[in-house]
Amino acid sequence: MVSIRPMTDGDASSVAQVDAVTFTDWAARSAGKAEVIQPRRTEDILANWAKDPQGCFMAVSEAGQAVGFIFSRTWGTTGWFGTFAVLPEYQGADIGQNLIKASLGYLRQRGCKTIGLETMPQTIYNLGLYLKLGFRPVFLTLLLAKDLQPQQVPTRHGRIKAWSQEPEHTRNQVLAEFKAITNSIELGLDYGKEAIVIDKFGFGDTLIWHEGAQALGFAAINLRGPRPGSEELGIIEALAMSPVHCSEADTLAFLIGIENYVLGQGKAQLVVPINTIYLRMLTLLVEHGYRVFKSRARMILGELPDPRRVRDMVNLSSWAA
Repeated sequence: MVSIRPMTDGDASSVAQVDAVTFTDWAARSAGKAEVIQPRRTEDILANWAKDPQGCFMAVSEAGQAVGFIFSRTWGTTGWFGTFAVLPEYQGADIGQNLIKASLGYLRQRGCKTIGLETMPQTIYNLGLYLKLGFRPVFLTLLLAKDLQPQQVPTRHGRIKAWSQEPEHTRNQVLAEFKAITNSIELGLDYGKEAIVIDKFGFGDTLIWHEGAQALGFAAINLRGPRPGSEELGIIEALAMSPVHCSEADTLAFLIGIENYVLGQGKAQLVVPINTIYLRMLTLLVEHGYRVFKSRARMILGELPDPRRVRDMVNLSSWAA
């Protein structure tokens, strides 16, 4: 019999093993690739766990073997789950559903009003499972990438400072400014923990787009990549700009500043996640040289978003880790 229990920081190596075995098998069966997926680094697993430790769960056999896991993530009143995996020989026995139920219980307990996930569109079984659980597909999330070259930042539209250089006594105020920005995009949304955890684990930095003392936008940037072999990448984990300070000129200036920062850290490419509901920003990225290399199907429980309200806002993130 398999039981579900909370994940602890001591489970990181077991999570890495289950993840690598499960997704190597997935690549062979679903993608037709004889590809060995590299295990995630222990510190990357711990960083994901640290964001919502009470919302991460393990599936464990009677013998104590880890056979599955799930991560939960809360961004204020927005919640989602993933990465999520069950060993191939244990699939089809409701273990995945029980892990999902544990995650949903946590997200609801935390008061999440928007609950969802993102999955690879070609995973037919997973799509069917999520539909049975009441999730509905909405807009695709795309991952775009660009080979970087140095560019001049048009500073008349604002300036960039780094969270890592922010004095300790002002950081709570800066987090409040971040929350005010995201709250003006979607009521209750809060990416603040991304800045905190990236700084705590030394994975990168959060860049703040500002005029004087006023923050107009921010971008949490991971410089490590999700697995060994992706060290040449800089990845935007979350980016948001104030709806009243996100003209095309402002947005492009901030994006160029981010690219220069990532290039200056020795990275060759910048990866940007964006849900296609944000149509204006998606168009700007493509026009600025970004190319799509991966897609994910976003699925939501409950009320679906109104694309007319947010299409021109700047809000970049992915519901997958």
